[in-house]
Amino acid sequence: MVELLDFLHIDSVILAGHSMGAQVAGYVAAQFPQYIRGLALLDKSASGPVTRSEMPLQQIPALDPVTQDWPLPFASLSDAQRYIREALDSELSSQYFLSSLTETSAGYQMMFSSQAMAANMAYNVDWYSLLPEIVCPVLLVRAKHNEAVPDKDYYRMQELIPNCIAFEMSHPHHNVYLGNPEEFYSCFDQLLQQVRG
Repeated sequence: MVELLDFLHIDSVILAGHSMGAQVAGYVAAQFPQYIRGLALLDKSASGPVTRSEMPLQQIPALDPVTQDWPLPFASLSDAQRYIREALDSELSSQYFLSSLTETSAGYQMMFSSQAMAANMAYNVDWYSLLPEIVCPVLLVRAKHNEAVPDKDYYRMQELIPNCIAFEMSHPHHNVYLGNPEEFYSCFDQLLQQVRG
């Protein structure tokens, strides 16, 4: 990410990360603070195992827990749409995965790598220690009553982030920026105001 910013000659950014991307964004903000003027951590806890798996990447089974039982690749887009809408519990979740489809010569596949998803889980570790190192303003957002960020983790993260704006959405969807865009962007505006000073 930092190499991309350097290549594009971008000195600083406001960085937003959702779910797994929030952890990546947190690492960047802690380790390269000179690049990050503001940070949004969206529906991701800093909890994780204390130690990571030592299994080599090539030995980690390429299984994403959500899609591992899906009949991928789908023969047609209509097959994919029908299956995904039946498999998931909300239109928001369905839209997320439908947006992640790509057409290949074998049929419709997910754009994301199941290997990367599995590796992220296998190598995931607790990252609370990074939070005090994040010096820019931080917007911490979680979905209402969602298991992704339990109360204990949510309050601990707020305590550890030096300049934290915390917000709980009024809906339970993990895709916090989609469930109620007006509500989400009103809290995101608070981050922008902090960054502008």
